[in-house]
Amino acid sequence: PSGAGPFPVAVLIHGRHEAADTPAPSVMEPLADALAERGIASWDIEYRAMGEEGPACADIGAAVDYLPALAREYPLDLHRVTLIGHRDGATYAFLMAGRRPAPGAPAPRPMSVVGLDGPDASAAGCAQGAMETAPALAALLPLGIRQLLVVGSREETVARYADAARAAGDWVAVMRPGGADDTNI
Repeated sequence: PSGAGPFPVAVLIHGRHEAADTPAPSVMEPLADALAERGIASWDIEYRAMGEEGPACADIGAAVDYLPALAREYPLDLHRVTLIGHRDGATYAFLMAGRRPAPGAPAPRPMSVVGLDGPDASAAGCAQGAMETAPALAALLPLGIRQLLVVGSREETVARYADAARAAGDWVAVMRPGGADDTNI
C-alpha cells in the first residue's frame, strides 16, 4: 500500500487445486490489489501441494512465521494480522489461526481469519511431526479470534464449521453473496 504505515497485513492462502490449474499471476492477486487500495499489506504465499516434497502445513506455517522478518523490511503492524484462505486454503488459514505457538515464539497471533468458501471443520489438521496424527480443525476450537466465512458453493461445509465454532464460543459471521460460487467469490 502507499503511505508510511505501519500497515495491517493479510496472509493470503490459495486453495491447492488453484496453484496447478491457474497460471501466474496468483488467483489471490486481485484480492491483494484490492487490499492494498484500502491500506492493507498482503503476503500472498505459495506452498507445495500434496505429493510434492514436504507438507503444505509446514510451508504455510513457515510463511506465517516469517512475518516478523518481513516487518523488519516493510512497515507492517503485526498486531493487526488477518489470515485469508480460499477453499482448501481457508482450512489451512483456520488451522494456522488455531496454532498455539510456544511462549516467546516470533510468529504473530492473528486477530482474525477469513474463509472464502471454507473451511472444512472435519479436515485433518497439521501434525507437528511426520508420524503424528493431526487432530481435525474442529478439535482446535475455540480459536478465540473473529472469524468471517463467505459462502460460495460449499454451503453445508461452511455451515458445519460455523455451528462448531459458535458452539465452542467463537464469534463467527457468515456472508452469503448472491450468485457466488467457488470461482467468483
